[in-house]
Amino acid sequence: MKTISATAILKNDIQQLKDKQAYEWILLKTDLLNTYENLKPLNILKSTLEEASASQGIGNNYLSSVMGLTAGLLSNVLLPGGSFSPAKGIFSTLLQLGVSDVVTKNMQTIRLLVNRVTGFFNSKQETKTENL
Repeated sequence: MKTISATAILKNDIQQLKDKQAYEWILLKTDLLNTYENLKPLNILKSTLEEASASQGIGNNYLSSVMGLTAGLLSNVLLPGGSFSPAKGIFSTLLQLGVSDVVTKNMQTIRLLVNRVTGFFNSKQETKTENL
């Protein structure tokens, strides 16, 4: 029977620990890269929109109302103009109400569009990480 010396056992254990350390280092770098990607502002916004579009029930009504109001306010802010006039005030209010109504009524289409856009960005990100 062959006897195994203590130094051979020790060298084997050291090699196993080095292999384990190298593997865990790769896992740590991968986790760090994923965390970095998830903390980018665009990815935070994208994940928030995905979660909001996936919600159902009362959240859908709330989300469509908020999205409609936000779109209406943005359309009001984006109107060019210098001084305030009554005609501009009436027009901007009507535009705001119109945009809010259109966004609220077409929430399914907007969700579909958001899902497609986020899917496009996800496919780009997956391709990027596969090349690493």
